[in-house]
Amino acid sequence: MVVGKSHTNSGKLFIISAPTGAGKTTLTNLIISRHPHVKRAVTYTTRKPRPGESHGVDYFFVSEPEFLALKDGKQFLETTKYDQSWYGSPKDILDDVENGAFYIIITDWPGAQTISHELRSNHSSINFETIWITVTSNKVLAERLKDRYAHDTVAFERRLQLFDNEIKREEEARFFSHHVTNDNLEETYEKLCLIMELTTMKFEVKTPSLLLFLLAASCFTQFSCSAISISGSSGRTEEEKTSLRADLALRRQKRNERRAQLAGPNRKLGSGTHTAKNSYTGKDIINAVKGFFSRMFGRQSKETKKTTP
Repeated sequence: MVVGKSHTNSGKLFIISAPTGAGKTTLTNLIISRHPHVKRAVTYTTRKPRPGESHGVDYFFVSEPEFLALKDGKQFLETTKYDQSWYGSPKDILDDVENGAFYIIITDWPGAQTISHELRSNHSSINFETIWITVTSNKVLAERLKDRYAHDTVAFERRLQLFDNEIKREEEARFFSHHVTNDNLEETYEKLCLIMELTTMKFEVKTPSLLLFLLAASCFTQFSCSAISISGSSGRTEEEKTSLRADLALRRQKRNERRAQLAGPNRKLGSGTHTAKNSYTGKDIINAVKGFFSRMFGRQSKETKKTTP
């Protein structure tokens, strides 16, 4: 799977946010290392570098006066002060996105909300998705953070409190379009790739000619599968047919459970069906095909009855 690959001239911005220690930076770096066409927007910060972090790669590490000068010059999409340090998301990436680049921008909960509002208000041509990453419990987070804050128990407790506040806020607001729980790094990576791929595909399907092509392809696939199923069942005993139907029903159930899991808890709000006006999912296409051909064959059937002597 090649995530975020579009055949149009427009790129896409993926806004990823998570409580501290949930793994958003690790997962983003994993995606970028395996999909070089996806870039990470390098954030500015006034905090000190952690061991292994590099200026211009992980963050632009600047002094507070330098940061505030950039802020006054309107060089940021959003700024926030988090745990006593300033963070700012660069604004210059928007030109690249409009010219076809794919970016991931990492920010906190308020930052994601601010960026989304800015894009909808002043940069409506920018396509973007919001993704929330979390962990299963406070206990899991504490285990991940204990080494990072081994010599600063005050900061450790403060981070845990921030985690609780951020989790509660997202549970109440349900702001993000997609929710992913990072309980296994590789599995979470696959979920993120799937979200990025599917949302990019939905964007591409806005092209009418491509939609017609996909309708025809879906129709052919559905028809072919039905034909194979019908021809394959001929000559079977009733017991074998019953067993086959039960097996197919079980597969459908597992597939639907998998889709629901990948869509996340926000599915009922639209993330699993529509995320934007004039945006189509595979489910929409299949339903449209079924509706079209049921009407067409129904009409043909009535006409045949009228002409039959």
